[in-house]
Amino acid sequence: MELVPAVSASRQTSRTLLFVLAIWALASFFVFFWRLDASAIPNWDEGKHAIITHQMRLSGDWLTLTFLGSDYFRKPPLSFWIRGSVENVFGESEWTIRLPSALAGLGTVIVLGLWAWQWRRRFTDVNLTLLVFLTSRFAVYHTYRTGEPDGLLGLFLLLALFCFWRSWSDPRWLVWGSGVTGLAVMTKSVSGLMAALVWVLALVWLRRWPYRWRHVLLSAAVFLALVAPWHAVEIFRHGQQFIHNYFGLDVVERATVRLAGSPQVHGLMWYVKVIFRDLFPWGGFLLPAIAL
Repeated sequence: MELVPAVSASRQTSRTLLFVLAIWALASFFVFFWRLDASAIPNWDEGKHAIITHQMRLSGDWLTLTFLGSDYFRKPPLSFWIRGSVENVFGESEWTIRLPSALAGLGTVIVLGLWAWQWRRRFTDVNLTLLVFLTSRFAVYHTYRTGEPDGLLGLFLLLALFCFWRSWSDPRWLVWGSGVTGLAVMTKSVSGLMAALVWVLALVWLRRWPYRWRHVLLSAAVFLALVAPWHAVEIFRHGQQFIHNYFGLDVVERATVRLAGSPQVHGLMWYVKVIFRDLFPWGGFLLPAIAL
């Protein structure tokens, strides 16, 4: 007889959670989709990616990306495949170019809300988490309202971290985390490894190893199955040119010297400035959050 009130309370909590997430999803719909096609595509990364997607669809070659007749190796193809597939269905426009990013923003809200609830079990924490996310203007306007790969990358990184967190109590989630990490790498190269790096550092710091080797080997196999084929094909087809442009120019130099095509010298400290300046006021909480 004592189970009946407990089951009833659990159902009520689930309904409340669904209601809260539905409210935030509705709010995020207006944030990410309202007047999504109002501004023209600028002559910068978004415009370049739109041209690359157009040429990919026009040529029918969905393996080697091209930009104005030249091979383009600076980004993996997954975000271009997604945009190209959307354009094949709905046509080519500002709205379709930005639609995958907007959908990624909506998905990020849902995952963040679910994770906050599963971690803290308090609706206050769910609301505060989503409020911080939706009021981060750089993340919203640069990431989830443009035709760039950052929105998809953000969603995949968040999903990977969530899966790794769940694997703490259920090691089978490690496989899902590795799979999503593979999608992140296929979206934006080495940047997609950030979630896995954070999780490895957490395991080392806390000196815990909840996995068996079969979980690790299966996770590695899933990751390689998603990442290795395209990279192997491009290395085979283009050799040193691909390696130099893909790893040298867009990874090493981008992180240490300058942004591609920019006359200004940037490097790692430039990204730190961006976090504190463009994520104001929430960027100021980054260091305390890392410490905690």
